[in-house]
Amino acid sequence: MQANLLGTVRSYRRSHAQSPLGRVLSFSFRTARGNGLFEALAHQLTRCSLRRVESPLTTLDLRRAVAAHLLAHIECHQPELVAAAVRDLPPPPCGARPPPSQPVMAAAWVHRLRDVSTSGQYGLEALRAVAELHHVAICVVSAVHPPTLVNPSTPTATRTLTIFVEGTLALPRRAQGGGEEGGPARPPEDLDPARPLAPAPPPRRVPTLPGAPLRLASWNVRALSAGAVHELARQLDDHQITITALQEVRWPGSGIFEVRGAPYTMFYHGHPSRHERGTAFMVHVGVLGAIKDHIRPPASDRLSRLDIHAAPHDLSIISTYAPVNDAEEEQKDTFYTDLNALRASVPAGSLPILLGDFKAKIGREAEVADLAGRHSLHRVNNENGQRLVDLAAARDMVVRSTMNPRSAAKIITWISNDGVTRNQIDHVLVPRRLGAAFTTTTSVPEANIGSDHLMVLAVCSISPTKRWAPRAPPSKTDRPFAVGGLKNPEKAKAYHDRLAELLGTLPAVEHPTPDQLWDGLRSAIITAAEEVLGRDGATRSAHWFDESCEEAILKTAAAHDTLMEAVEEEYPEDIIQDLVGDWIDMQREARSVCQRTKRAAEHAKLDDMESCFKVKDSAAFFKLARSLRQRSGSSVGVIKGADGSLLSDPADVLARWRDWFKDLLNGPPGTSNTRPRSSQQRRGKVAPPSIDEIQDIIGELKKRSAPGVDGIPAPLLQHGGREVACALKLIIDTIIKEGAMPSEWRRSLPMPLPKKGDLSQCTNYRGIALLCVAYKVFAYYIFRRLSPYASRLVGDYQCRFRPRRSTTDQIVLLRAILEHRWEAGKDTYLLFVDFAKAYDCVHRPSLYNYLAGAGVSQRLVDIIRVSQEASSCAVRFRGSVSDFFDVVSGVKQGDPLAPMHFNLALEGALGELHVPLERPEHLQHPALLAYADDLAVVADTRQALVEVCTRVRDNALRFGLRISPKTNFMVVSRRTEDPAHGDALQVGLDSFERVETFKYLGVLIDHKNSLDPEIRARCLGGLRTFHSLAPHLRSKKVSVRAKVRLFEAIERPAILYGAEAWTLNKEREARIAVAENRALRRAVGPIYDEEADRYVWRSNAECRRLTEVADWREAVQTRDAWRTFTLGIEEQPDPYEAARQAAKRRKAERDAARDAARQLDLGDPV
Repeated sequence: MQANLLGTVRSYRRSHAQSPLGRVLSFSFRTARGNGLFEALAHQLTRCSLRRVESPLTTLDLRRAVAAHLLAHIECHQPELVAAAVRDLPPPPCGARPPPSQPVMAAAWVHRLRDVSTSGQYGLEALRAVAELHHVAICVVSAVHPPTLVNPSTPTATRTLTIFVEGTLALPRRAQGGGEEGGPARPPEDLDPARPLAPAPPPRRVPTLPGAPLRLASWNVRALSAGAVHELARQLDDHQITITALQEVRWPGSGIFEVRGAPYTMFYHGHPSRHERGTAFMVHVGVLGAIKDHIRPPASDRLSRLDIHAAPHDLSIISTYAPVNDAEEEQKDTFYTDLNALRASVPAGSLPILLGDFKAKIGREAEVADLAGRHSLHRVNNENGQRLVDLAAARDMVVRSTMNPRSAAKIITWISNDGVTRNQIDHVLVPRRLGAAFTTTTSVPEANIGSDHLMVLAVCSISPTKRWAPRAPPSKTDRPFAVGGLKNPEKAKAYHDRLAELLGTLPAVEHPTPDQLWDGLRSAIITAAEEVLGRDGATRSAHWFDESCEEAILKTAAAHDTLMEAVEEEYPEDIIQDLVGDWIDMQREARSVCQRTKRAAEHAKLDDMESCFKVKDSAAFFKLARSLRQRSGSSVGVIKGADGSLLSDPADVLARWRDWFKDLLNGPPGTSNTRPRSSQQRRGKVAPPSIDEIQDIIGELKKRSAPGVDGIPAPLLQHGGREVACALKLIIDTIIKEGAMPSEWRRSLPMPLPKKGDLSQCTNYRGIALLCVAYKVFAYYIFRRLSPYASRLVGDYQCRFRPRRSTTDQIVLLRAILEHRWEAGKDTYLLFVDFAKAYDCVHRPSLYNYLAGAGVSQRLVDIIRVSQEASSCAVRFRGSVSDFFDVVSGVKQGDPLAPMHFNLALEGALGELHVPLERPEHLQHPALLAYADDLAVVADTRQALVEVCTRVRDNALRFGLRISPKTNFMVVSRRTEDPAHGDALQVGLDSFERVETFKYLGVLIDHKNSLDPEIRARCLGGLRTFHSLAPHLRSKKVSVRAKVRLFEAIERPAILYGAEAWTLNKEREARIAVAENRALRRAVGPIYDEEADRYVWRSNAECRRLTEVADWREAVQTRDAWRTFTLGIEEQPDPYEAARQAAKRRKAERDAARDAARQLDLGDPV
């Protein structure tokens, strides 16, 4: 009989593993040990309380209801056992024992409400949820509170409430002024007590309304590994925690992390590079609007502070992670010094709250009773406890976590892995004046994420004053068009035909304006795309954390609950040790499941990468590679305002970005509108575009560029055929004739993209502007007309945005000047000029006047003015768009004309200062080296540098360009010290700092003209790139050829950037070769040595033979050709053309070798 019962219980436990009953069954089944299995099972079911009750009211005593439900389930399989089982159960409070022959009545057992919250309706709703969960037909509730739920005239001792379930529970009407209860419905006759438990309904979330209490928590999570942050967020959401101070997070760096799929945002702070210590705050999105600032002491990774708006006082919550009690005294002194400094920096009017792992045992001595109460777990203080008490006394604070009485299970905050040693070392310190505001301070044993610390909960009556309002989901029209369908020839033809039909039906308008013409073309394109292509669905990629990970973590939590039950019930030591082992095994299994799932997701990406490489889809190939390399970079919804306070409300964040870009894109005006060159003006004519030219421009547009405010991407124009070209030609002709442009073409959408560093700072973002693609056709038409003038006007000192010019020209030239002067024993004075907001401060009228005075056709200048004036911007951030604002200065962001306009403006400011360099060792005149706005001035003497810098500053001001204080000064000299060099360069009222090293165009310039720091930095950068590529280079799912492609495109350029200017010796060559060979060996992989019975790395020569990678020395061997070409010393072939020819030659050799191998049936060389 017991064998049959055993099988029944096992089957039920497997099918209901995640239900409350299934967890109790798992615990009771382990503790039965075969001795009176059924008796022990029934006994434990009546004694053990559920710790994870999935209902809004967690104080329900479900023990008898669970036991009765189990009896009803077993009765269907072994009816003869029910009578014996019922006899082991205590009688219900109402005195009536249900006969064992009625399973429906057996399932309808008693729920006792120990405490019902002040809101009686919550209690009734919880009772309904529990009754439906366990299929209870009749629910008898005794000792009901408050009395208003039942007839007030009923004596307290006999107050009961009977509820019948019929589909949905029929609740009694709440008594009003002595009214009677509502009549119950009759129980259904066909209720099947043996059917399995229904899935638990999602737990009710108490809304974070203004005025709601602040639920603070502290938790030492002991490292947030893969998947742990999602389980942490789920646990906090289950317990409705508002703000949680986390310790021992072990995340390097500092930043903000939004938990995907959970209503929490984490503010973390840790060691700059190592996975050690670290603190964090997990903040519910409902109170993000109350966050003022996140303070992260740079000298300590054990402390951080979160300032919030609250009423009646602002709060400053400090998360602490103290050294262990046995740590060195110096380490403890440093920690408490940093803690006192952080607490002293709390803003005026804000009250500090200290939460965290203090490693402090506080005793129950009489002398500390006024500071810590008498309800601590420990009798005496340890050393850390005494330090904490001294801190509380010095700062007029109290240890709130040891002041209120509660059970021992609610006092413990740390439990050893064997479950034997227990301590209270996590505490909550609050100002004495705030002590009464904390109504509850307790540990939460139910919460578990695999840490040996328990979560400490502190409920405060102070409430955040600002709340977060979720943004509305994006509408269907905000989604991009499904332009991928245009790869299908049939769809492309259908789109073209439909667009041609719509354009042919546009109404004829006499003397149409550019706006009317564009509105007709835009509406036709959008209508055709909507009808034929449609729009893309949700583009958010699936996260690797799936249901299997969640299930494994839930099983770990259930094992932890079972262990806590056994410890509370004081079971034998061998049983507790077995349960500890089960819990540890569950933890390992959960970690293993999360790691396997994450690895499987990465492997799927690697398979996709290989597929893209085989079909030669380079864009998708490198996009997947970037997604595997990146560890951060997504924008966050929290940003700092102009006053330094944190903004989290979407409307406030969007307004902050609008103000930021408005200030950025509107620079101060120039000082004058003088014309630097000839005042000759030519009206002239500008040739209008032909249809073929328009089609050529449309074909050259980037297919993957994002659309502007009109939402029309380039492929919709490119597949529109000649009809779209004719329509755009008509619009451009009208613009030239009337001098007006469509208003939508004047609008752009700047978007902030994250760079590095703290992403709550606006300065750590770079902006890109999205323009209408149709406007770019017009801009490229102007570009073609202006290019001949720009080629003639812009001097050779400028290498940016010019054909057959690159950073290599300026790097080689600067290195040559420094080397020649170093060999001649001459000092060289350099000024690296930084223009503040260079592109956004160009004075447009000064640019127009310069173009007119330099011989550009006045008609063309007027067309340029039309394209630039009256422009406006609206910031797009995370799916929302701000209000538009006017932009009155600077070149147009995102405009194809912007680089050329800036070059012309800089030429107007510096053109008269540029003198061609004859010999690098003789600087009769200071040399100018410019790459866009990166300007280097090289002079022979300090006084010459001051003079040319003064002229640069004055001339640049006429075009709105201002030299930034970030400008640096350097002296390259053989002499160790020279007082004449000075510490800084003084130019009028401006002082520029002197530096020993400076990174110019990505290369390191040293004051001793040494290449060693630069080559070390290059190899280190290649090593970092190598580590980011490790998943690609290790995996066998990616072919060797694909790995070589990644190596040549990502790692080699990182190492050899600027190598054309290097002078090498054996030591430098060995350093570079080691950096490259390490990556190539990883790409090819090891080989098994049968004699040594182990895997060994291939030789460097074999790796290069298998990968067919060109020798890195070829780039350095072009040094002389680059130098003579750049300096113009003698006639030399163009290095750009030589590099292209060399690449073609290597490709031809590889193809020939591959063809020869295939003809001999040897397969590919690799």
